[in-house]
Amino acid sequence: MIPGDWRALDPDLVLVMSAREMTREEEDAVRAQLPADLPVELFLFDAEYFWLDQPEEVASRLRDLIASRARVRQAVDQPPTEG
Repeated sequence: MIPGDWRALDPDLVLVMSAREMTREEEDAVRAQLPADLPVELFLFDAEYFWLDQPEEVASRLRDLIASRARVRQAVDQPPTEG
C-alpha cells in the first residue's frame, strides 16, 4: 500500500502487531512506510501463545489502546460547547 492510499482510508489508528519487541530500526522502517500524520501504535501480540499466556492481559491492553484513541478522536470531532 502506498502512502496516498493510507490517507484515502483515513484510519483512526494504524495498529502494527508484532510477536516480539521491534528494534528501533524496525520501528523506524514501519513508520517510514506510513504518512507521518497517521496515528500509529506498535502492539506486542504473539498469536501463537495468546491463549496460553494471560489472554485477558493482552485483550485489556488492546481495549485500553482503542478506547484511548476513540476518546481522542471524539474530542477532535466534537465542536466546543458554548456555556
